[in-house]
Amino acid sequence: MNYKKSDIATLMGKFFGFAVVFGIPILIIWGLISIYSNANAEKEAREKQAWLQDSIRSAREDSLRPIINAGTDKYGWGYRKEEEAMTSDTTYTAFRYSDEEVITGGHWEDRTKTTATTHTAVVQNRQRYSNKTTLGRILNGPKSKTTTSTTVTSSTSPEWVTNKGHMKIVLTRKADGPSKAIVYCTSGEYNVNFSSVRIRFDKSKPVTFSITPCSYDSNDTDGFIIDNTRKFISRLKDASTMLLEDSGGNKEIIYTFQVSGLTWEY
Repeated sequence: MNYKKSDIATLMGKFFGFAVVFGIPILIIWGLISIYSNANAEKEAREKQAWLQDSIRSAREDSLRPIINAGTDKYGWGYRKEEEAMTSDTTYTAFRYSDEEVITGGHWEDRTKTTATTHTAVVQNRQRYSNKTTLGRILNGPKSKTTTSTTVTSSTSPEWVTNKGHMKIVLTRKADGPSKAIVYCTSGEYNVNFSSVRIRFDKSKPVTFSITPCSYDSNDTDGFIIDNTRKFISRLKDASTMLLEDSGGNKEIIYTFQVSGLTWEY
C-alpha cells in the first residue's frame, strides 16, 4: 500500500499530538502520585518512631503482662495464678500500684521533624503551527506545561523524656515456698540506699521493716524485699490505706496505697 508524504505527515502529526495531549495529564498524575507517596512515607516513618518510643516505655511492664491482663477486682487488687508447664508448680501473685506517680530520671530521645516543600513551574510551549486548524492544534499540543517537584528536608533535635511509673506492691509465692512481699518502682532504676522503711497502716503508729534491695523487673536495682513478710501481709490484710515512707532521696517522700480487700491465703 502506498502512502503520500502528506498522509504520512498527517499521521505523524496526529501521533505526536495525541502523545502530547495524553502525556501531559499522565505527568501531572504521576507527580501527584509521587507527592502522595512521599507524604505517606513520612507518615509511616513518624508512626514507626512513635511505636518504637512506646515500646521502650512499656518494655519494663512486658514481663508482667499476664498480671496486667488479669485485671483487678472491685478493690483494685490484681491477681494471677500461673502453672509451670514442665513441673506443674503454681505461682500465685497479687499486686497493687501507688496513688502517686514516680519519676526516676530520664533519657534523651532524638525527635525527627520532616518538612515537605512542593514547587510548581509553568512553562509556555512554543506554538509552531497555526491554531486555526485541528491538525495545527494537535501538533502544537497544550499552550503550557506544568511540572511539580517535592523537596523533603529532615531535622533531628534531642528531647529529654522522663521515666514515669508507680511504686508497686507485689505479693508472690511459688510452689511450696514462702510468700514474698516486694515493693518496686515500675519506671526504672530505683536508688535503694537504705536498709529499712517505715510503713503506716491506717491511723496506727508507723512500723519499721528491715528490707533487702532486689532486682525484680530490671537488670538494675529497682526495689526491695520486706524481710518480715508474714508480719507485713498480716497488717496489710487488715488495713484500708498504707503509707510507705521513702527516705532514700534528697527529701522524704510518702507513697499511698489503697490496700483494702486483699485476699491472700498463701
